[in-house]
Amino acid sequence: MNAPLDSLPTARRPKLSSLPMLPAMTVEILRLVEDPASTIDDLNRVISRDPSLSCRLLKVVNSSFYGLSRQVASVSRAISILGLQATRNLAIVASMVKIFEVGGHSELHRTLVENLWRHATATAAAAKLVADTLRFGRADELFLAGLIHDVGIIGELHSDRTRFLDAVKMCGPDADGNPQRNLMDAEVELFGDEHSSFGGMLCEEWRFPNSLCEIVGNHHRPLDVCSSNRGSTCLIAIADIMAAGLPAGFRLDYLALDCPDTLLEEVRLDRKDYDEIRERLVREVDEITAVFS
Repeated sequence: MNAPLDSLPTARRPKLSSLPMLPAMTVEILRLVEDPASTIDDLNRVISRDPSLSCRLLKVVNSSFYGLSRQVASVSRAISILGLQATRNLAIVASMVKIFEVGGHSELHRTLVENLWRHATATAAAAKLVADTLRFGRADELFLAGLIHDVGIIGELHSDRTRFLDAVKMCGPDADGNPQRNLMDAEVELFGDEHSSFGGMLCEEWRFPNSLCEIVGNHHRPLDVCSSNRGSTCLIAIADIMAAGLPAGFRLDYLALDCPDTLLEEVRLDRKDYDEIRERLVREVDEITAVFS
């Protein structure tokens, strides 16, 4: 079992030579939401300064998938309906696409980043669907956790693109994208650790809430989590497997795509509901990806 990142001595923590930076707007939104003196008007002023972010936020809020009963025409109205915490999460979602803009010209690199973004949005959608089905609560935070769960891969791409692409090649995916070796084993060999650990480190660097850091850092070992986030981490693991099994899904970190009963039992999701959510995801994944593109 890997130790939580914040418990590791500095010398033993996974290292990358460079880390992607959060967009300045996202950093400011995080600061505002954590400030108890902040108001909806403060958040509205910040988001409204960025037309691209404003449009993307409204696009997400008004998507049929998100499920509001009426269309929202202004950022201030969206914030008043959703509240500060949910708006923070959606603003991070809306700005996260910039983190996935990792330069590169090879066909393998372009295809990989496109597949990662599609997988990220599909996992986020699956997490929200499962959370809604179970009346789990924290659906917005789980949506965000699903979106950023593989952000450690983006960290690896920023740090050493060539080395990460070598890790992908070591997995020897066949024509159908099925890996012959688990990506995490290749990452450990080439980077010294695997992407969930790097993702947890990135979330810490970005000063994300501790719950998100723990979920992202442990989504491949959710049953090892001993805190109150165990159920949430298991839910993200379920969503990750579900999304990996979609047609053309990113699945280099899963040699098998069967969701273990132990995960379903942990969140009390029965197999019938799992299959129904996955079928809905198959039908709607293109629409979901378009909303967040």
